[in-house]
Amino acid sequence: MIKKLTLISILCSTVCAYQPSPGSPDPYPGNPDKVNRGAVKQKSCSLESSSLNIPAPHPFQPIDHSRRDRDVNIPINYHVIYVEGDSILMNVSVDNVPYEHCSWDIRDYDNNTFLLYPGFGFDYPGHSYSLGGVLPPGNYALFLYDDFGYGGVSATVTTSNGTVLASINQGQWSYYTFLQFTAPAGDYVNGLVSDEVIQEQTDVLNGVYNEFGYSFSVGSIDSAVNAGWYYATDSHKFDTGNWDNDDQYLAMAQSMTVNVPSSINFFWTGATFTSGLGVYPWSFPENDSRHGLFCGNYTIPGGDYTFTEGYTGVHEVGHYLGLYHTFENGCSNPGDEVDDTPYQSDANYGCPSSNYSCSSYDDIGNYMDYIDDDCMTHFTEGQHDRIYWAIETYRPTLLDNESGLVVDHNMGWNMVGLPVSVEDSQYQNLFPDAVSGTLYSFSGSYQAEEFLEPSVGYLLRLNSGGEYAISGSPLSEVTVSIIEGWNVVSGPAVEVSTEILYNSGLVVSGTIYGYNGAYFSADVLEPGKGYWLRANADGNVTLSSSRHSGKAISPTKHLSDANTLELSNGTHSSTLYFGKDVAEE
Repeated sequence: MIKKLTLISILCSTVCAYQPSPGSPDPYPGNPDKVNRGAVKQKSCSLESSSLNIPAPHPFQPIDHSRRDRDVNIPINYHVIYVEGDSILMNVSVDNVPYEHCSWDIRDYDNNTFLLYPGFGFDYPGHSYSLGGVLPPGNYALFLYDDFGYGGVSATVTTSNGTVLASINQGQWSYYTFLQFTAPAGDYVNGLVSDEVIQEQTDVLNGVYNEFGYSFSVGSIDSAVNAGWYYATDSHKFDTGNWDNDDQYLAMAQSMTVNVPSSINFFWTGATFTSGLGVYPWSFPENDSRHGLFCGNYTIPGGDYTFTEGYTGVHEVGHYLGLYHTFENGCSNPGDEVDDTPYQSDANYGCPSSNYSCSSYDDIGNYMDYIDDDCMTHFTEGQHDRIYWAIETYRPTLLDNESGLVVDHNMGWNMVGLPVSVEDSQYQNLFPDAVSGTLYSFSGSYQAEEFLEPSVGYLLRLNSGGEYAISGSPLSEVTVSIIEGWNVVSGPAVEVSTEILYNSGLVVSGTIYGYNGAYFSADVLEPGKGYWLRANADGNVTLSSSRHSGKAISPTKHLSDANTLELSNGTHSSTLYFGKDVAEE
């Protein structure tokens, strides 16, 4: 079931705590009075500081390009983590020697949980910082640390209406100073993302990955009011130092991820000092709940600052599917392990027209760099290959979502069908090596055709045999329209027993035939194949996904009451029955 979320505001804050039960419903749907405060953000995955930044255990082997064509639809389960409470403002000033040696962080005092290290210290006399964000009701501590144990400090914590919750002003502070305060209830909300925006993000992913043969759809949407999870994925996502929040991320992932092997779990969180993170496919076993990715909810399409196109999601899905940053390993071998992306000394930011490093020009515009969304334009063919390899090697269950079918056909004449829904059913687009002008349907007589339709069978001549990938959305059910006499039909994207047709009372017993160079009596209709059948009346028969446990193939040497069609590919010839001679080109 898809849960409806109303977009109230997008997070722009950096402090938190509180852990109500996962999946709590939004108690303030559509409340227009909710507001939030802002803070500066930067574009970074920070994978370099993560315990998950490990090399793939198997070396990347580029694949034969002829093998990589596929049509895979991957469901995405979106999880929206948000917070509600009062908007709290913290201001800290220091008077210390003119170099950095003082720092601070925010802690959940009730649970003795480290929440956030803002990522900066104080480095000159009078240096001050202000930090604002939504905190749920609870007890907190502003923790101040001085490397040397001297220097003055003043700090104030206030509510949204200006009430002072706690303050300190001392000329000399010890190595550790805790400023405790209690956050009151409030009606501020940060972090909700609407269903419409989630669909926009999915559309952005499709716009980039469709050319690789991968598409995405919204599998599910849920939400949780949980500040611990909301902020835990900020600067302390995994092992980033003595104070880490592995337990917070793991609790979030283990509580909310679903269908891990066959889908992607995408978390929207309050990450601000890093825009997102994608877990590499080799980091855990395929069914491990820690697989997934998260993005700061200000990176949505139309988001803040340089995050305007939704390409942070594209970048993190790239990691999830096995891609490194283009600047991985700097100028040193093996770089990002992709041959057609040049070595790159460091990340590019902003929107540079070019940058020369590692004795070559960087691949400006690549989605796996850190440039602004407006300037991201492409993946390379080598990155395409690496994604193909990583999925096959580490996440093969994702391929169970592959759309379309692979059907074996012979060189020369075949009986074919269309078991999938496609935008363009022109026969030479579906069968690129088909002989021009050789697609025929049969309805009392042969008719030259240009396009295929589901449920209809066709005769088609191919220049070569082998596997043909028919891309599209598989049809689990088709309705076959037949007329009295001989017909050529086809079935859905699954095998169906011919008993369905015989039991309809419309088809003469024992008159369903397939063709594989010779005619055979068919017990099942295979996907992508065409079949002759003889009807004793006009009518419609619906074929659905009932399966047959096996099939018998018996050569048929004589088909009674049949005309003949002589077909030849220049080397071999065969006689097809039930029609008139058709000229070959």
